[in-house]
Amino acid sequence: MTLAQQIIIRPQSKSCSLDEVLDQIRIIAYHGQTEVCFGGPEPTRHPYLRQMVEEAKGIGLKVVVLTQGGSRPIRYKRLAEAGVDGFHVSRKHFAEALRMAGTLLETRELQAYQAIQELGLLTLIE
Repeated sequence: MTLAQQIIIRPQSKSCSLDEVLDQIRIIAYHGQTEVCFGGPEPTRHPYLRQMVEEAKGIGLKVVVLTQGGSRPIRYKRLAEAGVDGFHVSRKHFAEALRMAGTLLETRELQAYQAIQELGLLTLIE
């Protein structure tokens, strides 16, 4: 499934409660969608993302997370354990992180990308 065919939920929206996001996930499945994508800003920082992933997986959805490497590697491992099927990173952002290697911010992002790659879940997108 391409990114354009995915239903993207942006859990960081201030107007969206956990219950509302869980309801959106159920509605997506009810209407026959097979995949959900959690987008940003940086969804890996959302305190309830793991619960959202578990709900989606529990009803049979494939789960993808768009990320810019903004969390520590352990967070990606925990999300993978919860059932995330893939982490999507823009090629442009990934290339920029490689180019800026050595700065504190970019080093953190590269560590995140390396962790995702080691999990076998890294996909570079346009």
